[in-house]
Amino acid sequence: RNQVLRYTEKIRVRITWRVSEPFAGVHLKLNLHFRDSTPVGITHPVNLGAAVPGKLYTTEFEFDPSLLGEGQYFFYVDLGCYDNWWLPH
Repeated sequence: RNQVLRYTEKIRVRITWRVSEPFAGVHLKLNLHFRDSTPVGITHPVNLGAAVPGKLYTTEFEFDPSLLGEGQYFFYVDLGCYDNWWLPH
């Protein structure tokens, strides 16, 4: 969904997710890019803990865009359940 925010407004994201097999650790990070797709940075990965099949999980997080310069950005959420999930893929 596209949305325009003032740089003083925090970005709040809520995602709902589930797994198809059990995992000892699920991790989440936010990947931030300029509008032209140039990478800006990655948030510190968050360990969401273990996950079991059949259960629905909801995770909320917040990002402060006042840390960025003026411009247009987009981000995507990376939810990882595999070894070395934080490496580029």
